[in-house]
Amino acid sequence: MSASTQLPIRVLIKGASTVVFIAEMGGPRSDFTFGRVIERELTRAGRPADVRVSGVPSAHAKHSLRTWERDLIGWWPDVIVLHHGHYESIHFFLPRWLERHANSTRWRPTRPNKLYRKLILRPTWVTLAKLQSRLDRRSNSLLFARKLRRVANDVERLINRVRQPDGPLVLVLEVVPPGRRWQSWFPGLVERTAYVNQQLEAVVRRVDLPNVKYVRTVPTLAAELDSDEEPTPDGGHYSARAHQVLGELLSREILEWGATH
Repeated sequence: MSASTQLPIRVLIKGASTVVFIAEMGGPRSDFTFGRVIERELTRAGRPADVRVSGVPSAHAKHSLRTWERDLIGWWPDVIVLHHGHYESIHFFLPRWLERHANSTRWRPTRPNKLYRKLILRPTWVTLAKLQSRLDRRSNSLLFARKLRRVANDVERLINRVRQPDGPLVLVLEVVPPGRRWQSWFPGLVERTAYVNQQLEAVVRRVDLPNVKYVRTVPTLAAELDSDEEPTPDGGHYSARAHQVLGELLSREILEWGATH
């Protein structure tokens, strides 16, 4: 089949803010997230691509389960990229709803709302965040490891929805450890990230299918970036350069799989 008549490779990416944000916000339009890099690299290789990103800030793996039917039915991707476990590893005890409320950009800018956020909400959030940091530093970082195991269980449920020998290629991404800034804000995040990665890798081993792969991102980023260059300069979100490296890595995985499928 000629390149002009090839059907596009359908790629679905699911995750939280790491799949939709670039650390250096407001940069040039050529700064792509890794999903757009995948689209570019597949097109350059002569394989048309249709890449869709289903991700919102602070999304849990369980939220991907809720949108799974909407994302897949009627479209059915050839490749699914799952990037979960990052957000769930961040907080020691603060709930997601409170962070979303404190940092939301969707509130109406009325005078009462402005006063509430300035005089009540923001000071309360900052105080709780500082308390969390102190407790995280002094306590067992994996005290609430159950929620990290739940991430892996939810990812396994996502995989099982498409689990078949000749099903789509499923790429489960290793979570990159936090940068220096987030290490100071969330002292136990390094340990929690390592733990959730162990759980995700174990899921892929349990599934044990050739079309379900655990993609190690850390070695590739370490090899491709400069020695003094952090993949997450703001502490948690990929730089434009890191997005490019990850997009190229995933494109190679997709092209290798696509050559025989």
